[in-house]
Amino acid sequence: MRKGGLGLLLLLISLSACGGPTGGGGVSAPTEGEQHKTVLELVSQDWPAAIDSLHRWTTFARGYFLYKERRGEQAYFCRLRIPLEEASAFLVQVSRLGERLSEYHTALRPFEGLQYLQSRLQMKEEAIQRLRALLQNARTASDILAIEQELQRALAEYAALRDTLYQRELEQRYLQVEITLYNPYYLDYFQGGSYLGHLKRSVAEGWRGFIQFTFWLAELWWVWLLSGLGWGLWRWWRRRKC
Repeated sequence: MRKGGLGLLLLLISLSACGGPTGGGGVSAPTEGEQHKTVLELVSQDWPAAIDSLHRWTTFARGYFLYKERRGEQAYFCRLRIPLEEASAFLVQVSRLGERLSEYHTALRPFEGLQYLQSRLQMKEEAIQRLRALLQNARTASDILAIEQELQRALAEYAALRDTLYQRELEQRYLQVEITLYNPYYLDYFQGGSYLGHLKRSVAEGWRGFIQFTFWLAELWWVWLLSGLGWGLWRWWRRRKC
């Protein structure tokens, strides 16, 4: 086998495996569709219990956490994935954890980009098969070395493409959710939400404080009873003395 012919053949295999030269006039990848994604910001009155509930509901929905962070006593942030078939019920449960500051969803164009990755993977498989056939027919040490190097590179690219395709297919089956739970005792107006929303929450907090104060007064009924009896006895003693 001539070296010139082998080099040309390797170049053709390399180009076909990559779908064309990098940055040149080859097939360009279509724009990837956005992943299913929902972002929620909530203010929970029972902050520690809300975090525990979120972990329990995620497990029950067969989801898993990608990232979680507790920011002191101010907030709790997490990024997780939930199967699409469980997403609706999960979001309903999460929305009950507290008052919603903000929420938005990304659009989704299903399967866009997957066909491109699948075709790249198939082209890479064909290139690997041709390289293996070429390796069997190689006669010189230099030819064998060149083909083995090209084969190792093609196998590494094939593994990377396969992992990328798996991740894309996985993203199509899951909803990614980003949740921030704020502790209302540390929440600042500029952290999110409208003025009316914060005003409404402040009025509600004041009313709850007033209710709790009346309950506290009711719990001390025996103090008021003893105080009344003491006041009555003191006045009776003053009258007798006069």
